[in-house]
Amino acid sequence: TIRMTLSGYTDLQSIIDAVNEGAVFKFLTKPWDDERLRDHVAKAFRHKEMADENRRLTSDLSQANSKLADVNQRLEHLLVRQKEQAQLVQTSAGGLREIVDQLPAALLGIDPEGTLVFMNQLACTLMPDAMGYLGGEPGGELATLLQRLASQPSAQACQTVRLAHCPTPVRVWRQTLSSPSAR
Repeated sequence: TIRMTLSGYTDLQSIIDAVNEGAVFKFLTKPWDDERLRDHVAKAFRHKEMADENRRLTSDLSQANSKLADVNQRLEHLLVRQKEQAQLVQTSAGGLREIVDQLPAALLGIDPEGTLVFMNQLACTLMPDAMGYLGGEPGGELATLLQRLASQPSAQACQTVRLAHCPTPVRVWRQTLSSPSAR
């Protein structure tokens, strides 16, 4: 409630007591001016509407903050789960890398753009010069070998070749991985 006091008393202490004890919005004295009284009543209504709007906005803000806190907590939980999954994938990938490194076959990984992205241990041993092309386009003996394999249909992409650093002929073949995640 917005309180206004209209009094015939003009004693300063009675005005102070009315304001302090009654939470008075305006203290008016007699005789009053009708126009000023209307103006004060209109201001009192605006003050009340603003106080109500502030309470509503404060309540809405509190509810929004509560919802945001819930969403934040769920996101933190999801982030922890994603970190755990990423760590598991990383651990698995490290284990797979070790297995691939120990295979008795030389493996090379070349992405769709032609960049050499992977060589296992045996490939590094058989083609030590090719290690310089990791992260780039293969060159030298490796580029020649890949061109020969690429010129053949997939079903016939197997050849016996001699490598510069290998005393015996080796069989090489090409396999294109069709899965987008394998690229």
